[in-house]
Amino acid sequence: MYSWTSRRRNIFLTGVWIILILTGMALAGCTMPETPPVAESAEVEAAPSQEDATSDAQQDESATETTEATTPPAEEDSAAEAPLAIAEYVIAEYVLDSDQTEARFIVEETLGGAHVVVTGVSSAVTGSLKTSPDQVAATEVAPIVIDATSFITDNNMRNGAIRRFVLYTNLYPEIVFTPAVLRNAPESVGIGEDFELEVEGALSVMDTTKDITFQVSARFETATELYGYGSTTILLEEFGVNVPMPPRVTWVADEVILELEFTAISQASPDSAELTKAPPQITLVQLIDPLDEPEFYCLDVPGFGASVQLDSALMAHTCKRNQAADEIFAYDAASGRLSMPAYDLCMEADGTARGSLLYLAACTEHAHQKFQLQEGGFIRLFDTELCLTVTDGEGMPAGGRSHLRRDLSLEACTTLTPHLAQWQMPGTLPR
Repeated sequence: MYSWTSRRRNIFLTGVWIILILTGMALAGCTMPETPPVAESAEVEAAPSQEDATSDAQQDESATETTEATTPPAEEDSAAEAPLAIAEYVIAEYVLDSDQTEARFIVEETLGGAHVVVTGVSSAVTGSLKTSPDQVAATEVAPIVIDATSFITDNNMRNGAIRRFVLYTNLYPEIVFTPAVLRNAPESVGIGEDFELEVEGALSVMDTTKDITFQVSARFETATELYGYGSTTILLEEFGVNVPMPPRVTWVADEVILELEFTAISQASPDSAELTKAPPQITLVQLIDPLDEPEFYCLDVPGFGASVQLDSALMAHTCKRNQAADEIFAYDAASGRLSMPAYDLCMEADGTARGSLLYLAACTEHAHQKFQLQEGGFIRLFDTELCLTVTDGEGMPAGGRSHLRRDLSLEACTTLTPHLAQWQMPGTLPR
């Protein structure tokens, strides 16, 4: 309920903070009984093969058997240079989506001798920010405005008391948070990558303005959608908020927790001039370490030509000089999809457990089709700690005179053997 997910969240969190603070003040102000709420090259570089394109096609992977995926042992070694990073974006405006945003305040009180936790909620928050996945540290946040009359708890009498006697909304109908500084923000993030930062700014409640800091966590779900959660704690006394005490209320805490769960949407489409990204990269997906194959291993589909086995699990196979269709992928960093243009299918994990296999399936928005290229060359399944890995040991003969293959699976990114899971996309191939 409180996760601000990639830079869009940062700003929105700031807005949320404002709302939360207002809400907290309101709740504290009205003490009514309540139930506690709960590299871009023109051509892919693979080691030269002695076979010509024709013999390659004929000798391709006639062997279709698979071997059991093995969990690579932990190892400190790291392979060579990192592959392609995230796509490049232009800073765009993200606007808070009221249908997917909820600001909350949480305050404790003693009601009728019982300890009660009061939660107030509002979705009447407006604001915007300018950011992009690869320029998070340069984010600009506009003032966040909350409708002070919109806070709701589980008690109508309390709601009225908040408006009339705590926030005096007839005189001060808005609560405003004006962000000033982003601290500890990363320079850039990938789509689906969680990040954290601090948002400092001035919160204005009624006729009092104070500097506050929100702890924010966020992530870019897509290039045009930012999700996040933020929280902070304020003291009602510092904002001049006095909470009247009805007969059954004997105590109201001065501390109020402010929270915000939100989604911010970019008003620019990925293809517009306001937000642009690199087109899908047409490339081989090549293991950086050649292991026992001088011609390197590439992500591949079993079979060849008319006998290609699109229903079989993907594997790592000797990279082909003839740029065979069953090894050519298109990587879209914005959506995270690795698709095969020749078949109009996308790579999809068959689960989120260690040892899960990779198959081709119709392209959708399913999380099992979202992959992120990370620093070091690791390909991670979205929202998991699983990375694309080849089996250890020796490669198995795959039909050609020198062709080898290895099984693929998803293994824990933190314990796998690095050189078995580091990939690169050498560059865009001729279409």
